[in-house]
Amino acid sequence: SSGINAEWPLRPGTKILIFCVILSVASCYQIRSQYEGGNEACLTACAGGSAPGSDWVLYGSQDAYVDIDLTHCGFIKAPAVTTSIHGKTRHWRARGASAVYSLNEEMFRVYISRDEGNTLNEAKGNGWYIQYTAIGYIC
Repeated sequence: SSGINAEWPLRPGTKILIFCVILSVASCYQIRSQYEGGNEACLTACAGGSAPGSDWVLYGSQDAYVDIDLTHCGFIKAPAVTTSIHGKTRHWRARGASAVYSLNEEMFRVYISRDEGNTLNEAKGNGWYIQYTAIGYIC
């Protein structure tokens, strides 16, 4: 994938709740419950995205999915992930872009669909891609 990726360590003592501004309330709850008592020095945020238009795969007869690689982040267990969809045009019509499936420390999957037409052709033709922010432990 030729998507954009970035990562940065959080400083010890940084409170996880800061990310409530960035992440949904559900993700903030997941971070607090999943990582309670962990070593804050090992907590890392990692962000990136799929390649515009090119990583989508046909799902069923008209829908699409994309697998997002997290191996560069170095997580030791599944992180909390928030996603959004971007593109040249019409990506507002896609459903499912914020739902994360098959999440583990190395990858996750996002499925998208539309009410009518071929979602895969729309996604590829209009350069749709998924951006993500993942927060988890690396040690």
